[in-house]
Amino acid sequence: MPIIQVANCSPYPITVTLNSGTNPIVLDPSSVQNDYVPFFDNRPRTPHQQPAPGEWGNSNLVTVQFSNGQRTFQTQVYTNVPDPSWAISTLDVWCWVFWNRLVFSQGGAYHDSGVSPISSKMSDAVSKEIQMGNAYIVNCTPFGLNFIVNSGNPTKLGPMKPTAPGTIPGVGSVASIAYTVPYSSGLNPDQISGTNNPSGSTPNSLIVTGPPYTGGQTPNYQITVDMNQVPLTSDVYLWVLVDNVYGTDSAGRSQGFTIVKKMSKLADLGLKAEA
Repeated sequence: MPIIQVANCSPYPITVTLNSGTNPIVLDPSSVQNDYVPFFDNRPRTPHQQPAPGEWGNSNLVTVQFSNGQRTFQTQVYTNVPDPSWAISTLDVWCWVFWNRLVFSQGGAYHDSGVSPISSKMSDAVSKEIQMGNAYIVNCTPFGLNFIVNSGNPTKLGPMKPTAPGTIPGVGSVASIAYTVPYSSGLNPDQISGTNNPSGSTPNSLIVTGPPYTGGQTPNYQITVDMNQVPLTSDVYLWVLVDNVYGTDSAGRSQGFTIVKKMSKLADLGLKAEA
């Protein structure tokens, strides 16, 4: 039996339900750690029949829920989505899930521009929160570091490592590791928030702990991102050095970032010294 492969091409975790089934497809977002190769899963495809719940048929109801890893903030509904008329019925079809669009392909070729949802509703709990881009926290030090974003879950990144030179003697590169969180308008754990009022808003907190910091104190960076200069459609990059953090947007510009370094006692932050 042919199948439909559903791939997550968005920067968020998604849950895809086919035809009101009880076995939804749950997919993580792709990230720098896996070279942005989309995660995917499959369900049975019967292109000339009415679909069974949780499967793909000739006319389909598709519900896509986007989350921030903790709760759903956007639900998009697609109705009467046909099995592609150009697709060979005995072969597999791919459904690529983007923000506000489904695109179909077969055999590596894209045959149409996709379909748009008939409804797109922001969750009531986060109706005032908008998320579009990502924030990449990049470890630019030779140390393994732990990061806590806005009192979220501690995340450890390995050290920056130089790679071996290529065919030209003396030429090499540096490989960095990034921690990816949403860039949003809401000040939430495990997210970097932007604001339209930089002087009157609460800054983001980025706590960094690890071997460089001794004496029971560690940096707690207060980071304000001005959405007037760094819109939510942009990505944010926070380049973490031993003694400072630098912010840039997708184009490498540093305008719109205000970063203040504070040294805080681990005990005051509710943290323990690493063994």
